[in-house]
Amino acid sequence: MSGFIPVRLNQFVEQYLRKNKDADGDTVRAAVEDALAAWRHGVRCACGNPLWVAGSAVAGYGCFTCITGSAEPDGDPEIDAACDGFFFEANDTEDRFAQVSEIMKNHPRDYRERLEEAGFAWQDDEYDPLYEEEIKEEHVAVPETENQQRLVHFLNTGGPVIRQVLDAYLEERYSETSNLPLIRKYFKQANPNLKAILLNGLAANPTNLELLDDLSYFSEFDSMLGELIHFYTDAGI
Repeated sequence: MSGFIPVRLNQFVEQYLRKNKDADGDTVRAAVEDALAAWRHGVRCACGNPLWVAGSAVAGYGCFTCITGSAEPDGDPEIDAACDGFFFEANDTEDRFAQVSEIMKNHPRDYRERLEEAGFAWQDDEYDPLYEEEIKEEHVAVPETENQQRLVHFLNTGGPVIRQVLDAYLEERYSETSNLPLIRKYFKQANPNLKAILLNGLAANPTNLELLDDLSYFSEFDSMLGELIHFYTDAGI
């Protein structure tokens, strides 16, 4: 048994869509993010075992065995963020990329040395069509409402997070017509003003699961594990 193969969230969605032509990419992505958030919150399978995030996204929350009926994974995909401490011998391009991802995540201070120890040479990230499409959407995204203009102005210029700023974010967060590419690019930039909004929102409402999920997503682009654990602990999750 070779165990799980860690894959990035974008990579998993792309692979799933190639095999399931009728699936909706946004729906699959949201399902993976929900399953990953549940895993981070400590949700477990009914049998007591940890969730298999990739499988839970498409088959309902459960562990690998309960979802597949097999005792152990054998080259099955798992979202890399849920593969803490996992390492394996890589025999193909996707496996080798997963190794790099694991090293970058677990050894941020000495990743170059760790990569060299594993026999890797430094090179650019592989081409990801889904990620490239997101970049194109974010590049052309512009504020379409007064609320979005108000929010983007704060994200670009900063300042104190007054009630109007937090309300502007929450209005966009819960809007059925949210301009997702416009806001998403600030997450990917690890924008400090966006982080200030999230932290202030959670300080006022520590159990807001949507804001906790947003902070978890933000943490994928910013080194803030300690802060993230602090807020989840305060929320009693």
